Amino acid sequence: FSDWRGSTLREELRRQGIPYIEADRCMKEYEEKSNVPAPQLYPAGHPSPELNEAIADCILREMKS
Repeated sequence: FSDWRGSTLREELRRQGIPYIEADRCMKEYEEKSNVPAPQLYPAGHPSPELNEAIADCILREMKS
């Protein structure tokens, strides 16, 4: 979540010492390197299949490191 729910969730995860991966960071990284206009990455306000794949790849890389 990129609204108050996300910040509340991250705060609680930190408080409990639970590791997490921020998909927002993954999405921003992909936006910067893909040169695809944001409206194409977020049709109807949700990540496109292309962006979802990039998020999954990023999460997998983070989990492996």
